[in-house]
Amino acid sequence: MLNQKELITYIQNNDQVTFIDIARYFSVSMNQNRDLTLFLNSLVKDVVIMQTVKKTFFIPHVVSRITAEIKINQKGFGFVEISEGKSAFVASSNIHGAMDSDQVEAVIFDDPIKKGSLIASVVKVVKRKNNFLFGTVKKTREYFDFIPLNSKINNRFRFSNKELLREDIFIKAEIQDINSNYIVLKIVKIIANINEPYADINLILESMEIDDSFNNDVLNESLKIPTSIENITEFNRVDLRENLIVTIDGESTKDFDDAINVEKLDNGNYKLGVYIADVAHYVKEDSAIDKQAFSRATSIYLIDKVIPMLPEALSNGICSLNPHVDRFVIAFESEVDKYGKQVSYKLFPAIINSKYRLTYTQVANYENEEMIKSDENLVKMLESSYKLSEILSRKKASEGYIDFEIEEPIISLDEKGATKSILIKRRKSSEILIENFMVYANENVSKIVSDLKVPSIYRIHESPSSEKIFLLQEIMNILKIKVTIPFSKKPLNFSQAVKEIKKTRFDDLIKISLLRTMQKAKYDSDNIGHFGLASEYYSHFTSPIRRYPDLVLHRIIWEIIFKKNTSYAKEMANKINLICSHSSKQEELAVSIERKIFDIKKSEFYESKIGKMEKGMIVSIKKFGIFVDFPDKVSCFVHVTNIPEGPYSLSNNGLQLYNDNKKYVIGDVVNVKIISISKLEGKVDGVIVSQ
Repeated sequence: MLNQKELITYIQNNDQVTFIDIARYFSVSMNQNRDLTLFLNSLVKDVVIMQTVKKTFFIPHVVSRITAEIKINQKGFGFVEISEGKSAFVASSNIHGAMDSDQVEAVIFDDPIKKGSLIASVVKVVKRKNNFLFGTVKKTREYFDFIPLNSKINNRFRFSNKELLREDIFIKAEIQDINSNYIVLKIVKIIANINEPYADINLILESMEIDDSFNNDVLNESLKIPTSIENITEFNRVDLRENLIVTIDGESTKDFDDAINVEKLDNGNYKLGVYIADVAHYVKEDSAIDKQAFSRATSIYLIDKVIPMLPEALSNGICSLNPHVDRFVIAFESEVDKYGKQVSYKLFPAIINSKYRLTYTQVANYENEEMIKSDENLVKMLESSYKLSEILSRKKASEGYIDFEIEEPIISLDEKGATKSILIKRRKSSEILIENFMVYANENVSKIVSDLKVPSIYRIHESPSSEKIFLLQEIMNILKIKVTIPFSKKPLNFSQAVKEIKKTRFDDLIKISLLRTMQKAKYDSDNIGHFGLASEYYSHFTSPIRRYPDLVLHRIIWEIIFKKNTSYAKEMANKINLICSHSSKQEELAVSIERKIFDIKKSEFYESKIGKMEKGMIVSIKKFGIFVDFPDKVSCFVHVTNIPEGPYSLSNNGLQLYNDNKKYVIGDVVNVKIISISKLEGKVDGVIVSQ
């Protein structure tokens, strides 16, 4: 068998050296092929020699050695990021047991084929992103196969505890060993049979480490929570129990954070009262309930259930502003003139007794609701509420607030957890009314606390980046909408451009494009304002039952404003940044879970549509295909090979696929035939049908 030095010399002196070339040159017999393969693989792993995508060997010119996260795609190759915007390609043969999102040590070297580019080889896995895999066990003839939930994992698998194997189950498995041929798994939990009701949802929750139960310490503390209010006179609470205060929420809502009252004053102004559940009175810092609330940071809203931040004794019990029971609140009351300007305000602890639990549907049709019509004072209050809501809407529009008028899909499940319908929810006037009042309260309470110059938690939203503005302008140009999108950090300038866009069209593509231009909102201790809401000051104050940042703000209000405990500012300064970053992270996790489950249930609904034709709009174009949105907001992917009259090239601006005979442009309406779904990936695939 050849030695390392001779092999290196041979490769250095010859171009495009293959395995066969090496075997022939060194007279390696057929029965020694396996030994040669192992020898070459060991040299590749040690980055002594490397192999191109064309399976030829070369001597690498090493540039550096780094530790970084590897991203692997569904085709089996990956990339490691060297610096911002610069990455090195990792061929599947050079991944060496690494998995998507692992921290790896990698050697970076020059690409011998593509000059100026870099390629990498994984030397070792420094830290696994996950030590567990989730997926499905399927039986193929007499063998059991494992299909990972993460489609970026393309390995073969073996099981160490085969006695637990059975067909069509969802499992959690621990990675015990990874070698060049397969991954060894140990089944640690059988989550469900794939045909059990809600099995797919349970798989997603398990895979994202979401536990919908509370630990024993939390449950024991919950048992000690009073079921009715006590110490009514404590902290000089204002007694508002005789006032006409109501909640307005969705039909299925069970936890009521907020209640309102609106009066028209004799001077023509309006008095708005927003009353928020006093969760901080019951959830004490560093208690078991508080620790788990911080860990979750938010409630997660699934299609037919809620994973609450707080246990039911609080979320649906003593903290919830249920009708006809006394409840503690933090009250914000404000006098507002006919232009939406605040004349005066009060922020104080109070006690209320909600007179009605109203729904959005009832309030939107209050003139026809017998129950509402039977109470003249309630009718009068709702009339005033709508007038004040219109005033606040005009005020926000004048400041640059943009109403994207997004219509959300509503999925209904049957008793087995399968999708039976997808309907489009259009916002009711009553929902806009409550949104206006809550935004107004959030803005003003945020400013009140900010003026104290104490550490606080803000909901911030940065202005769009220049790159996103440029892309939005490109979309407007290709759609022949003659509007100039300003490179401005002022919401009003941007909203004026949106008003001009609306004059031409305001369909789903426009709305999606505008939303993609926006940055992500997040929590921060540094107030830079909220671009999307055109708010100079904005904090989350109105939902302490379901959001931890709101609860934190309530504590700041209690300690510094109500109790005059100025030393609390120092205490908060030490932990506010952790609360902000953790809450933002948990919010992103909650959104990703909600979207993942929505996508699974959307794709499930389209299983019955395989072979059928649907009409949709092209909303995104990539070099590998196009994404088409149907009227029910379900997105379908069409691979380039499923677009007739190809092949196609992608335009420089990424907004059209074209060839000499045909082009597909973002915004085009096309006919798509559904050809398949991938349920657990939440994907629907189709083929373009010629017009």
